Amino acid sequence: MPWANTAFAANWQQAKALGIVRGAYHFAHPKNGAATDSGAFLDTVRPHGLTAGDLLALDLEVSDGLSPARVAEYARNWCADVQKATGHTPVVYTFLSFAQQGNCAGLGGYPLWISDPSSPAGHPRVPAPWSTWALHQYATTGNIDRDVSSYATPAAMRAALGKGTTILKTTRKDPEMILVEVDRATVPAGTAWPGVFLLTSDGLTRYAKPEDIAGYASPEAELSTICQSLIDHAKRGGGADNITCMMLRVVEAPSIAEMEVPAAEI
Repeated sequence: MPWANTAFAANWQQAKALGIVRGAYHFAHPKNGAATDSGAFLDTVRPHGLTAGDLLALDLEVSDGLSPARVAEYARNWCADVQKATGHTPVVYTFLSFAQQGNCAGLGGYPLWISDPSSPAGHPRVPAPWSTWALHQYATTGNIDRDVSSYATPAAMRAALGKGTTILKTTRKDPEMILVEVDRATVPAGTAWPGVFLLTSDGLTRYAKPEDIAGYASPEAELSTICQSLIDHAKRGGGADNITCMMLRVVEAPSIAEMEVPAAEI
């Protein structure tokens, strides 16, 4: 069953008093199930106060005898549970060979904390499904492991890895329909249809390459989670204004010409 450090409450408050970046991590035991572990983690952290700059992390390094697919599913669900409950995008800590075995599939939308002590500080190898890193654990000898971040200042790290930008959701209750017609002749061969449209501003595309976007677009992830991850990616890259992202899942429907819709309603 989940275990909590008895010194957590004191350490958590002391870190705040010192004004340093503080974070709480959960050592993953996939055999417990994501709901059990995320619930225990949240029950431990939230009563002691959770502020916008606090970091939350999943320490993913054991399989408990489960297959890589089940470990990855556990991790995706744990991260989704914690993000939904707190608004914070969790950081995923893991090491190279564990990720290379497939235990991190679908986690590319979450910031990576990679343990790679064989690489120089700040120059880690980045395993799939990630294309970039947020934190690098470059030394694991001695009494204290040593890490370096990819951010210039503690404030930048808090902004990027703390509570993410809120994704606004409509409060309208009246039904709406958006009709988007796409000429299938322009769709690249092999592209699944229907699919997903990404609508974004240059506040995102300045900082996210097509391959970066593809890395976050896991078929298992919720569209809102992907959007949040893309916005956070742009913020980590230095974006600060007009970062807009919307994803629409395409549903097969007749064309406007085929629909009997009064002209006044189009």
